[in-house]
Amino acid sequence: MTKIEYKIGKDECILRVKGHAGYAEKGKDIVCAGISALCTALYKAVMASNSMIQCMTADGELDIRATDHGGDVRSMYAMAVLGFNEIAAEFPDFVKIEKI
Repeated sequence: MTKIEYKIGKDECILRVKGHAGYAEKGKDIVCAGISALCTALYKAVMASNSMIQCMTADGELDIRATDHGGDVRSMYAMAVLGFNEIAAEFPDFVKIEKI
């Protein structure tokens, strides 16, 4: 199961993703692919915004923290969370999302 935790705060936004969904074998898991696509899009969008960002990755783990002073990063995180919620609604046995 993939566990997604997020915070969309006034000054800081956080996204933590841990675990593999286990929907299908590695390389064919559409749940992991969807989550990975959203994570990559979020990371690249935040990087392009010139916001302060920290990103840590390991096998099956991702932690993205970004500062936000104008609302753009919050909007980016909110869009990603909408996508994660759609995936979690479609595949509830494989994805858990929680606001922290």
